[in-house]
Amino acid sequence: DNTLPRKRLRMLEFFSGIGGMRAALDQALDVNRQRQQAASSSSDNKDDEPTPPNFDYQLDEENSQAYEINRDANQVYRRNFPSSRVTTKLVEQLTVQNVAHFDLWTLSPPCQPFTNTRFAKQHDLADPRTAGFVA
Repeated sequence: DNTLPRKRLRMLEFFSGIGGMRAALDQALDVNRQRQQAASSSSDNKDDEPTPPNFDYQLDEENSQAYEINRDANQVYRRNFPSSRVTTKLVEQLTVQNVAHFDLWTLSPPCQPFTNTRFAKQHDLADPRTAGFVA
């Protein structure tokens, strides 16, 4: 049996929104797991095919945390990931104790201060919404 032990990954999400980054990570971990299983069950070793990374992670939902200031987004996040914790809190209010015990940090910061759409105010780093990732 070539099954790798699974490492439980504690994820910390900043600006989590409805969980798009979380969903992408879940999918990437599943794809990696499928590739590993296919590679370990295949007797053909083709040199032109990349070898999948030699790890197997799964999210530790009970010990992961998401932060988002939008209450509506948090309700959707909770519906999408019922076992995960999401808190309505500004990222710039977090302390070292809030963020120290995680294996992976992800963020999806607001894009409005930087977007090139014709209705954007384009205040760049002067936009107050950027405070959480320039502090």
